[in-house]
Amino acid sequence: GDRKIGKSSLLNYVYNRSSRQKFLEEPEKTVMVFLDFQQEKGMTMESFVRALLGIARFELRDRVDLSGCAHSLDGIKDMVQRLDAAQFRIAILLDEFEAVTTNPNFTLEFFSFLRFLANHYNVAYITSSARDLQVLCHTREISDSPFFNIFSTMRLSVFNGAEAEELIRVPSEKVGKPLGPHAQAIIEMAGLFPFFVQMACSHAIEYLDDHPEAGEPDFRAVRRSFYEEAKLHYRYIWDGFDPHEKSTVLRVAKGKGMPDA
Repeated sequence: GDRKIGKSSLLNYVYNRSSRQKFLEEPEKTVMVFLDFQQEKGMTMESFVRALLGIARFELRDRVDLSGCAHSLDGIKDMVQRLDAAQFRIAILLDEFEAVTTNPNFTLEFFSFLRFLANHYNVAYITSSARDLQVLCHTREISDSPFFNIFSTMRLSVFNGAEAEELIRVPSEKVGKPLGPHAQAIIEMAGLFPFFVQMACSHAIEYLDDHPEAGEPDFRAVRRSFYEEAKLHYRYIWDGFDPHEKSTVLRVAKGKGMPDA
């Protein structure tokens, strides 16, 4: 899904312990390892393994001994075998995984190894990326790897109206500044994109904090402060469009009809 569409939020929801208790048959026998690559540039395979083993140890809290696992692919295999022997499952959540697929430090051997683990042990992967991973690989050889065949893809998109209204209403009620009555004004400002809806709500609540006597937000002021923050993100999205997408967006903005193509 697009930048800021909610990919990390969804992974965090899956990772959350209350979600595990609610949805998994044996949550106490499932180890979840969350690796966030948003700030990682030029990560090495050794640092990847070190992070994976470190978080797995934290999650296990001494239920399985991982001491002596090397900072290499063999070390990951050793860890998985120990977990398997103790009848644990492991789910590895990889946020912004294109930081790995586009990184020349990660070779075809690495992706073949991940596929091997999934084939032979109770290992699951959940990844997030802006686009299909196979178009984000640093070599054609890796993009053709059978590793990518094990995934099914979920594309995150904008909310429908009811979902946007729920996001506006529920959290604002929890902090004692209900924005439900102003949902339409917020949606007109932010559209149905989750990130921008959250941003608009934040500016509306900020206005109420700064003007306790007002009773309700002045949406002229809220729109101005919202746009100051949002325009950098709009620019980022615009810069990522190809010429056809830019042409289409300009036609929409000018109220022109769309050609069939």
